[in-house]
Amino acid sequence: MKALRGAQASLLSVLGNRAADAAPEARMLFGDLACVQLAVGDITEFPEPRDFAYCEYVDGEVPRIVVSPRLAEQDRGRVLGVLAHEYGHAAMFLVGQIEHEEREADAAVRALFGLTIRYDDGDVQTVDPRTPSRPRPDYLG
Repeated sequence: MKALRGAQASLLSVLGNRAADAAPEARMLFGDLACVQLAVGDITEFPEPRDFAYCEYVDGEVPRIVVSPRLAEQDRGRVLGVLAHEYGHAAMFLVGQIEHEEREADAAVRALFGLTIRYDDGDVQTVDPRTPSRPRPDYLG
């Protein structure tokens, strides 16, 4: 768990540096994402090859991102893309948009951090510009 907290701090540092360039109103709108909890889930929670994380929210609590143990085996662009996407969901939850589309989570990431979430050949989020990628495939919603 200590390593996971370090990874979260590192990610928030990267995203925080990006957020410094984001519009002030976007930061004010979404607030402080440091409250988001991060946990490693059981491998059985991630049955599909492209399943690496999810963000859950229980009313009255802070959002919680649960990652697959397999996420640690992925390249940096994919790890940052997956986690940034889930932080997009967390941001939506924090402003009361409990029901939202996957593309809205990606848009929140773009507004907050200036990162564009793309999808690699495995249909997994990435932020690595060197990875062949495309916008979110329609079949993913």
